[in-house]
Order: sequence, then structure tokens, then C-alpha cells
Amino acid sequence: MECIQEAYEYILSLKEGAKRKGKTELTIIALDFAHHFKRSDRMVSICKAMRKVMNQGDIIVHTPPKGNSTTLEIRYKL
Repeated sequence: MECIQEAYEYILSLKEGAKRKGKTELTIIALDFAHHFKRSDRMVSICKAMRKVMNQGDIIVHTPPKGNSTTLEIRYKL
């Protein structure tokens, strides 16, 4: 799905940018993606992409009751 790939690539670019700035972690909330992509109707795809890019050491800070919503929050280790 195109939206998942686009979100996946965007997350990777955010992680790379944070790493270049010397940060050791990056926390992303799905709502930020809805604002960036100007699409709140793609939350399932965005949440899937957020989970797909997770590596060992990354943690889900908040999981919404239904699993996919604007409140999903993930902390990525860089």
C-alpha cells in the first residue's frame, strides 16, 4: 500500500535527522503524521508503518484500545 510505504520512508527520514542532531531516541505520535500528511483517514496505514519500522529496543509508549488511532506513540532508539 502506497500510504504505508510513504509513512515508512518518512519515519526513517525523521530517525536519520534526529540521529544527525545527536539525539539517542525519537518519540513519534501518530497524530503528528495525520498533520504531516493532512490525512486522518489513513491512521491504520500510518500505525502499521510506525510498527513496521520498529527495531529491537524500540518501545510502544501508548497503544490505543482499538490498536490504531492518532494516539499511538512509539519511542525509537537511534
